[in-house]
Amino acid sequence: MNKEHIGNLIAKLRKEKNLTQDELGDLLGVSGKSVSKWERGLSIPDTKTLNNLANILGVKLADLLNCKKEILDSNQGKNKIIKNKKVLFLIFLVFIIIYSGILITITKKQIESKYSIANFTSFDSDYAVSGSIIYTSKGKIFILNNLDYQGPNRGTTNEVYVKKISITIKNDNNEFYTNSVESSDLDNKLYKLSELLNSFSAEIHKLDESFSITKDNLTLLISYTLETDVTILEKVNLNLIN
Repeated sequence: MNKEHIGNLIAKLRKEKNLTQDELGDLLGVSGKSVSKWERGLSIPDTKTLNNLANILGVKLADLLNCKKEILDSNQGKNKIIKNKKVLFLIFLVFIIIYSGILITITKKQIESKYSIANFTSFDSDYAVSGSIIYTSKGKIFILNNLDYQGPNRGTTNEVYVKKISITIKNDNNEFYTNSVESSDLDNKLYKLSELLNSFSAEIHKLDESFSITKDNLTLLISYTLETDVTILEKVNLNLIN
């Protein structure tokens, strides 16, 4: 799932709604700068904001994440015809189901076999991490909902400034997610550790179907380079909750 493609779609849909970045940000409770970052592919909204964003832009969340937009006729009369056809089709479908005596029962086990979620979190005092691994019939999807530095120096003059940061999540010795951000990717400014870590929040990544994740040895590695070119590596243990 490409952040740049999602950003391009957000920008396109926003312009079709005649909204500025600031106006869209106000509707979502975020700044116009955040909207700008989404549209430039530097980050994407968190899970809750994604749902609200899809509603405001008038698309399904799945279509937004997969960068799809249904092409609708701009003529209002044709739009009404399309809607009426959908309603008639639904009525006909209900009629067929009721009067043919077809009863479809989907058990909870059947649902869970096609769609289940495992959440992960951290118990580290300096780093707050949370996310999900979604198992579907079409594969596995990894979502990093939140990554934040919450150490004692956060928000103080002692919080370090970094010019490059990379994160890797691995299970045993198998890496299944990695990403990095450099100051040159943004505006060549040095950013606080907490600011760059937040840029990884709401990351979505499709996993290889053959990849297996277990509860044991799920870890997050955080490597960041200070303005003095000293590189620091932090290891955060994660707990997978099925």
